[in-house]
Amino acid sequence: MPKKRKNKKVPYTHYAAWVAAYEVLEEKEELDKESWAEKWWSLILNKRTLDQYRQSFDETNNPLYIWEAYRLCRHFDKPWPDYVVEYMNWIMEYLDGVANGLLSNKGNKPSDCALHLGFELKDGGPSQFRQYETARNMEYIVGQVIHFLNMNKKASLEEAYYEISKDFKEIHKEPISEAAIKDWYLKRK
Repeated sequence: MPKKRKNKKVPYTHYAAWVAAYEVLEEKEELDKESWAEKWWSLILNKRTLDQYRQSFDETNNPLYIWEAYRLCRHFDKPWPDYVVEYMNWIMEYLDGVANGLLSNKGNKPSDCALHLGFELKDGGPSQFRQYETARNMEYIVGQVIHFLNMNKKASLEEAYYEISKDFKEIHKEPISEAAIKDWYLKRK
């Protein structure tokens, strides 16, 4: 008798919280749209997600992770939990640095804004926006592969790669090869 495949947990990334919340909510009785959204946000807005944003920023120095943390923190109702206050302080330190850079340098030009926001202006290679988008797509796709396999116990990895490739192109209007999905999945699983 073949072994039954166990559900696999999505490696904890920004997207993992979204997949986990979706899987939890799929199992619940039908909720109205407002209750579903409220429950979904309560499942993804947690310290672990914010820790991941900070770790990603520390590893890449890409300020888009700070902006993503800011956007998530703003979804919390006040008064904020202590860990949200901690992250808002980190975000405010970043914004203070941006404000100081923008306002205290008399010779600033509009082209200096990116530098003060923490973006690296370099010749060649992918921009920090493209790097961030690629990292988010990778997380999304790895999460989708695991979610597909969890929901389709008899499916093979090749079937998952095919379905995710097809769905990604349909949803995002951008093709991604099954080989790229396989590569990302094997690197991140």
